[in-house]
Amino acid sequence: MTQQIDDRDALSLPARPRLAADVRVHPPVEEGSPWIIERDGRRYFRVGPDLARLAQSLTGDHDQRELLVVLGRPWTEEVLTGALRQLHGLKLLADGDAPPPKRRRVAVVPPMTIQITVLDPSRILRRLAPLTDVLGRRPALLACLALAIGGLVALALQAPTVDELISSPVPLTVFAVVFLGNFLATVVHEMAHGAVLTHFGGTPRRMGFMLFYLVPAFFCDVSDGWRLPRGAQRVRVALAGIAAQFVLAGATALASLAVPDSTLRSSLVLLSAVIYVAGSVNVIPFVKFDGYLALMSHLDISDLRTHAMADARSFLVRVLFGVRTERVLPGRRWVVPYGLGCLLFPLVLVGFVGLRLWSEIFARMGYVGAMINLSLLLLIVCGIGKELVRLHRAALDGGGRLARLLGVDLVLAAVTLAVLTQGQVARTVPAGYVADGDGARLYVTTSSDAGEIRPGQQVELRDNGLLRRPQTGAGTIGDAPSEHAKISMTTFTPLDLDIDLSTGVVAFRLDVADPPAHDHGVARVEVGERSLGGWLYDSYVAPVL
Repeated sequence: MTQQIDDRDALSLPARPRLAADVRVHPPVEEGSPWIIERDGRRYFRVGPDLARLAQSLTGDHDQRELLVVLGRPWTEEVLTGALRQLHGLKLLADGDAPPPKRRRVAVVPPMTIQITVLDPSRILRRLAPLTDVLGRRPALLACLALAIGGLVALALQAPTVDELISSPVPLTVFAVVFLGNFLATVVHEMAHGAVLTHFGGTPRRMGFMLFYLVPAFFCDVSDGWRLPRGAQRVRVALAGIAAQFVLAGATALASLAVPDSTLRSSLVLLSAVIYVAGSVNVIPFVKFDGYLALMSHLDISDLRTHAMADARSFLVRVLFGVRTERVLPGRRWVVPYGLGCLLFPLVLVGFVGLRLWSEIFARMGYVGAMINLSLLLLIVCGIGKELVRLHRAALDGGGRLARLLGVDLVLAAVTLAVLTQGQVARTVPAGYVADGDGARLYVTTSSDAGEIRPGQQVELRDNGLLRRPQTGAGTIGDAPSEHAKISMTTFTPLDLDIDLSTGVVAFRLDVADPPAHDHGVARVEVGERSLGGWLYDSYVAPVL
C-alpha cells in the first residue's frame, strides 16, 4: 500500500540514499500481483513497479543525480525527491551510519496491546507442512466441520449441565483443567494461523504472549500474509485459528458424552463451552480480532480499521463542527458506520466486560478490587477524551471556526452535566452471604458500601458462577447492629476452594424470606436510586478513598 507523507514531516534526505538493513523488496508472487516492500517482517507496503525499481536501486552507491541516470524515464528530479521523501517517511531508508534496529521482544501496539515475542515458529511449522497439506484436503475439511457441528449438538444435549457449570462455583480441579485446556487451545489457534500461512508460501516470524485490551492472550505474527497473491488465501490464514478452536471444542464436547458423570466430564463440558465462546468472540470485526483480519483481507484494503475510523471522525467533524475533510476511503457508504463501530467497540469491550461482568467480583475483593474498577473507569474516560481531542484537532486543521467549536463544546458539556445529575440509576451494593446453623449473614468488604446499608433493605441472594450469577433466594437486612468480622475470601470467588484465606468484612444479620440454593454465594443490596454521577462516585471513587 502506498502511503502519502507530507513534505513538512520528511527529514533531510541522505546524499547517497540506501535501504535500511531490515528492509526487503519482494517481486510479485504471480502475474498481476503487486510488488511488496517489507520492513522488519512487521510492516508490508504494496507499491507499484516504478517505486519498487527505485527501492532496489537504493544501494548507497548513487546520489540523486546518478539515480536519475540509472532509472531513466519517466523519472524527474522532482518525482525522485518526492519518492525518496515518501520512503524516508515510512522509515525504509538507512539513517546515516546507524546500525539496524534490534528486534525487540516487547512491542507496544496501539491502542491497547502489548506483545512479548517468545519464539520464531517458522522452522516448526515447516516440519508440520505435510500434516497441514493433509488437513487442507476436502475429506479432512468435511470431517473437521462435522466435529465442530457435532460438538454443538453434544453441548445442546447437555444444556442443563452447561448452565449449572457457568452459574455456580466450580471446583479448583475443574477450573485448572479448563484453564490449561483453553491455554493449549489458544496455542493451537495461533499455530493454525502460521501453519496455513506456511502452506501458502508465507513465513510467520514471531509467536508469543500479549495483553490485548487487558486480557492475556497469544499471538502469531502473520503479517507476511500480505505477500500472498490472492485475498482468499489471506482470508483462510485469518480464519484458520477460529476453525481450529471450533474443531477442538467439538472434539472435546463429543468426548464428554463418552465419559461417566464425574469431575472429568464437567471439565470437558465447560472447556468445550469456553472454547466455543472464545472462538465466536474472535469473529467480531470491530477490533483487531481474526474476524477483522478476514474482512480486511476479503476487501483487500490494508489498515482498513484505521482508515474507517479516520472517515468516521471526518463524518463527526462535519456534523458537529461543519468542517468538511477529505475521506480516506471515498465512495463506500458502509465505511462510516463501520468506522463508528470501531471507535465505540473498544470502549464497549472495556465497559461491558471489565465493568458490567467483573466489577462486582472486583468490588468484593476490597481495596485492590476497587482500584481495578476505578482504573477501568478511568480508561474509558481517557479513551473518550482522546477521541474528543482528535476531533477538535481535525476541525481546527480543516479551518473550523473557533466560535462553532466552543458552542458545540458548551452544548456537549451541558448535556453531559444534565445526564450525570438528572439521570437516575438504581444503586446496589455488592456483597457475599453465608447461611449456616447460626442463621444467615451478609458480608461487605468496603466500609463506604457498608455505611449505606440499613435494616429492612431488600437483598438478592445469587449463585456465583464464572459467567452467570442467577438469583436463587432473597431476604432483608435484619435489625441487629453490624459488626466487624473475618471471612474466607473464597466466599466472593466463583471457585469452590478449600483454602483458609481470610479478609476483613462488615457483617449484617440477614432475614431470609426465600432460602437460596446454596449455603454461600454473592448478594446485591438495594440501597436506593442515585444520579448517574453520584452512582459513578459511590461505585468507583468512594471505595478507594
